[in-house]
Amino acid sequence: MVVEIDLVGEPRETDPRVDLAVSPIDTVYDAASATLTVPVHSIGIRDADPFTVRLSRDDAIFGEQHFDGLEAPVDLMPRIAAAAFSDVTEPDGIVVSVEPDETTDEITTVNNALTFRAQ
Repeated sequence: MVVEIDLVGEPRETDPRVDLAVSPIDTVYDAASATLTVPVHSIGIRDADPFTVRLSRDDAIFGEQHFDGLEAPVDLMPRIAAAAFSDVTEPDGIVVSVEPDETTDEITTVNNALTFRAQ
């Protein structure tokens, strides 16, 4: 097997960076309390600066929680901040996103949002 890789842009610096992530695996809806709980994971090697967890549907934001930051898991122990949103009556299709402040340079942003699907 031969793998060819083409550089399609300037390489990014490899300095230690933040990486905040949300996952559909542990985002949970409790119908009895109408609460959607979104764990935000810090998976980078640098502490995260302030960030916001948002709920939206059709580009309309209807829930936000702000956090002062989150430590990096440099000792390999999980670092998680849980955002719990109450009065969520129709969770299916909600877009959950974690938005770092504008000065944060993350490793990747592909894990910053998800569309919740009730199971």
